[in-house]
Amino acid sequence: MERFIRQQGGVIVDNQTGLEWFVGPDRNTTWSEARSWALKQRVDGGNWRLPTIKELETLYIKGSGKGNLPEEFTKAEWYVWSSEPNDLHTAWAYFFPLGGEEWSTRAASHNFRAFAVRSKQDVAEAKKSSKEKKKAKK
Repeated sequence: MERFIRQQGGVIVDNQTGLEWFVGPDRNTTWSEARSWALKQRVDGGNWRLPTIKELETLYIKGSGKGNLPEEFTKAEWYVWSSEPNDLHTAWAYFFPLGGEEWSTRAASHNFRAFAVRSKQDVAEAKKSSKEKKKAKK
């Protein structure tokens, strides 16, 4: 079985980790823009977020695709933002060409991209929350 499967609508399923990925726009993106974009995604039912450094690290495959990323992740440049702030003004990103995390000012955008991610647990929690909200309205 292939590790990465691109589904209709652009969702990429990682059969090794169970994570689902959605690649953001191919444009320079600040951390705030990336975070906002990920949280607003409604593709395939929504419940997307920015990935952690550990989740991004699972995509690093030395010698693969563009910049050590699998070919399914075609729009990435050098850095992909993580959900993890470093302090009030900086956040962590994953640097795929060398395979490691680096922090940068949250206002930086040149060569930074956004991926959205979700796990099966994220989807299950969202469905549970939605059912609870519907019950509360009755």
